[in-house]
Amino acid sequence: MLNTSYRQAIKNGFLQVETSYSGGYKNTETNNNLYGSRNYFFLKYEKNLEKNNFSDSSVKFNLQRVSQKNYLRVNNLKTKLFDSDQRILNNNINYLKISNNKKIEVRSSILENLDETNDKKKYTYILPEVTYSAYNKINKDFNIKFSSISSAKKYLDTQEQVKITNIASINSKQYVNKFGIGSRYTFELLNINVHNNNVENEKENYNLKNYFTIIADNSLPLLKKNFETKVTHVLTPRIYAKYTSGNSINSNNTSKILEINDIFSINRSNNITKPETGLSFGHGIDYSYKKQKIDNSMKIKSQFGLGQVIKTKRDDNMPAQSSLQNISSDFVGFGNYSFFWKKKYLF
Repeated sequence: MLNTSYRQAIKNGFLQVETSYSGGYKNTETNNNLYGSRNYFFLKYEKNLEKNNFSDSSVKFNLQRVSQKNYLRVNNLKTKLFDSDQRILNNNINYLKISNNKKIEVRSSILENLDETNDKKKYTYILPEVTYSAYNKINKDFNIKFSSISSAKKYLDTQEQVKITNIASINSKQYVNKFGIGSRYTFELLNINVHNNNVENEKENYNLKNYFTIIADNSLPLLKKNFETKVTHVLTPRIYAKYTSGNSINSNNTSKILEINDIFSINRSNNITKPETGLSFGHGIDYSYKKQKIDNSMKIKSQFGLGQVIKTKRDDNMPAQSSLQNISSDFVGFGNYSFFWKKKYLF
């Protein structure tokens, strides 16, 4: 087997190519040689077309091809572009434009399922997928953000789907009361439109769902600082109250592990089209420690956190591995520690 990689840095971009060729391999079950050449070709290209203080645009292109579905797995091939267990090949082109407070992204993809033998069913075409978002301030206290994701998909031979997802949210600044409790408020409207052409019942061809979410994010930072020793302690209890209207959509087979960021997130399932509904509370505590010498010869920083989600009722539609189905989720946390020391030598 001949395996080759090529990498080139270009102006405002990068090109990376991985390719391989083999004349065949031995079948471990029959102990016979399987003849015929096999190969793969992976290409990744990225380039910034424009970049300044007010705008940014880029183009990305990915090409993935394998001549035999088990070629990567049998030869245990793994690089930065792919993994030996990769079963979906993603060929796509992506254009991104960011200007002031607006963003537009256009992407077209062809997905190939290596485990599917029927050529009419192994390919999924997304032509195209467009994401548009805009951000504006309403006044000094509130800002508004709008996002729209539109995609046209063709899959499983003759099945087609058009999906349009719209998200409008209003976010407040942090209000601090006389007790030192800081509160931020979010109001979000989620609109999902799905049209299928493969359902015999015409009433099921078009699916419209609307969700309304209100969030109150409350925290109380407790600070203790010693100006002589330059030691700072910050302890922050936090309560994240969230309510989303409507009924949840089944996503219990989704591979999802609960993380600390999910405790205080509007999208705990990591799928905007399958939101978590009902009333829930994310509660947790964050602690940070900082010590610094006057001459900056030593710095110590550490941060730890712990949190949990509590609901008013069980939701079996949430991802099973995440523990978000339960009334009380698992406790999750994080921790990091950094130390810097500079020694001075006298001669």
